[in-house]
Amino acid sequence: MNSRAGTTYEFGAFRCDPDRQALYRNQEKCPIPQKALDLLVLLLEHSPETVSKASLMTALWPDTFVVESNLTQTMYLLRKVLGENDQGTNFIVTVPLRGYKFVGDLKKIRVQHSPNSPATPAGLTVHSRSSPVSIAVLPFQCPGPEPLDESFGI
Repeated sequence: MNSRAGTTYEFGAFRCDPDRQALYRNQEKCPIPQKALDLLVLLLEHSPETVSKASLMTALWPDTFVVESNLTQTMYLLRKVLGENDQGTNFIVTVPLRGYKFVGDLKKIRVQHSPNSPATPAGLTVHSRSSPVSIAVLPFQCPGPEPLDESFGI
């Protein structure tokens, strides 16, 4: 995601740090699917504007054909993480026939991440989704002179 570098967003009990790809609730990291976090960041960056469904789909799934139900499911997951329901606080509203809009009280905070400080807590490794993933598929062969095993078909 091309978020505004160094900007952290606070709303309700939540803090979203796009640079660290993290959402915190009351200082504790929330488990959130990556696409749901990306969707949240897009809505926060454009708040208080309405973001069209087409714009969101293009930003979330570039160069990929997806149907609107993908966006609907991702929005459902995001709302579930935020704890939204019919009786509770709603941070995101659906604008009929247009898109979605972040409506919560939002505080944008500029932060300076030290170049020497890791973007994640010590001991954790972050794998970027933009990094290529490799897998090797090797033929199955018996490594030595052991007898062949009929259950493996060799």
